[in-house]
Amino acid sequence: MDVEIMDTLRAIPLFASFRDQSDKLQAVAALMSVRRISMGSYLIREGELGEELFILRRGAVEVTKTTLDNEQYTVALLRDEHHAFFGELALMDQDKRSATIKAVEDCEVLVLNRRDFEELGNRHPDIGLAIMRELAKILSRRFRGTNADVILLFEALVHEVQAEEFD
Repeated sequence: MDVEIMDTLRAIPLFASFRDQSDKLQAVAALMSVRRISMGSYLIREGELGEELFILRRGAVEVTKTTLDNEQYTVALLRDEHHAFFGELALMDQDKRSATIKAVEDCEVLVLNRRDFEELGNRHPDIGLAIMRELAKILSRRFRGTNADVILLFEALVHEVQAEEFD
């Protein structure tokens, strides 16, 4: 098994609960494919159906969203040293992608598709459950952050409306 792939997986939060268990990491690594992405290429496009998780091994990607006015805005710049992964929701559902991911440097990613992930869970329920637990923790943190952002925006809107009423 490629030592670099194993080292990459150890650094990814999705695999935190078994990062020191080589047999489990090897079971996941065996399902990963390596893909090289040229600068300027898209890995994910907002609105398209997704079925792959990506782990950034080398390079950098830009995460963008589209506004209601059909304008792009940058949400994040992810670099390989951030131990970044994206597209993880595609492991759980067959819904549309929520953001666009574009390579801003030449990149190398590890790719895990939903079908292989489901088969991993069938063959190794302990591994599948551990990954789903970590994914639930990550999504919960993101959801709480989103809730805080919504409350902040709502309060700002209320303040703006109240200020206009008194003008």
